[in-house]
Amino acid sequence: MPELYALADLMVLPSHGEGLPLGVQEAMLSGASVVVSDDPAFRDGLTGMPGVRFARTAEELLAASRLTLASPTPRAWVREAAAARWGLEPFLDAYERARVAPEGMSTRNPCRIWRLNRAIDYCD
Repeated sequence: MPELYALADLMVLPSHGEGLPLGVQEAMLSGASVVVSDDPAFRDGLTGMPGVRFARTAEELLAASRLTLASPTPRAWVREAAAARWGLEPFLDAYERARVAPEGMSTRNPCRIWRLNRAIDYCD
């Protein structure tokens, strides 16, 4: 999908009540701007992000889409903001915070998991 999103100038998602879909995150990680419905889940996850517009009605959706296409946010800005929020580094940081490791021990070794404060190597 990243290749298809990279070809898109805009993703429009008028749905309500489905949380923040991965498709929106994937589109933005590819640099595409998005126009989404004014849903609380979209507001919570996307407010302040570059390349995002919200719409309450079909008319607003059309107007926001036209405005975005006429004056697009640079793809690099969208991509960088999305990567800072949903990219690999923030994911690994959150994952590491969720894992338990003894004081001062790294959890970034992809072949090691920590279980009950002892290392288990599983890539042998």
